Formats: sequence, C-alpha cells, structure tokens
Amino acid sequence: MDSPYNDLVASELNLRQCGIVIVSAGSFYVNVSLLLSEEDTDYMVFVTPTWNTTVWISNKTTKWFLIRFGTAPPEDSECYWLVVRKV
Repeated sequence: MDSPYNDLVASELNLRQCGIVIVSAGSFYVNVSLLLSEEDTDYMVFVTPTWNTTVWISNKTTKWFLIRFGTAPPEDSECYWLVVRKV
C-alpha cells in the first residue's frame, strides 16, 4: 500500500507535541487528549509503551487519539507518545 509518508527524512517532519500517559493495569487502550488541537487528522503518532506489547493508533481526531495495546500492562505503566506532521 502506498503512503504519503514513505521515504520521509527527519528534516521533512515537524514535532508538534508529546507527552506521557499512565495506562491502568489491565487496560487494553488509553485515550490521549492533545495539548493543542491539530488542524486536521493528517498527523502521525509514535508511541513507546514501557511493557512488552503490540500497539496501534485508532480514532484520531483533531483533539485526541486512542492508543490500543495487544497486551494490557500488568501494573499501572507509562506510555510515551509524540505527534509529528509532514512539513
């Protein structure tokens, strides 16, 4: 599948916002409210959970997005996220 983001280099990306969200033990998803509203949903989200799991993003809006996990954390855990846009 072709993507408008194939072959991007760091100079073509603009870090918009980032944060840390606490994921409750046993939760398979967490809602992240953006610090500032985005102009549209054409942004990328990068996520790093602190436990071993798969992760994907769903339900992106201009004000929030949902992080989903294949394996729930065994205890309350942190998940780091950042939003970037193509310049």
